[in-house]
Amino acid sequence: MSGHRIMVAEELELPFIEEEAEAAVFSMGSDKSSRPDGYSTLFFKEFWTFIKGEMMDLFQELYEGTLDISRMNGKSRLET
Repeated sequence: MSGHRIMVAEELELPFIEEEAEAAVFSMGSDKSSRPDGYSTLFFKEFWTFIKGEMMDLFQELYEGTLDISRMNGKSRLET
C-alpha cells in the first residue's frame, strides 16, 4: 500500500501537523502549480524551510475557520 494508511473519521477533524503538510508537498510532482500565481510545487519544495511557518499559520487559520478564503485566488501581496 506504498506508505499510505487509512484515516479514521476523527483524524479528519484534527489540526494540521507539519509532518503531514511537508509529506503532502513533497509527494506532489515538482512541475505542478496549485495556484494561478504560477508558483510550482518545486518552489514550495525548494523553500519549504523558509516558508513552512507561514504555511502552517495558513493551515491553522483554515482549520479554525478564520482564513479569508477570498484572498486565496486574488492578487498576491506583491501585486497590491
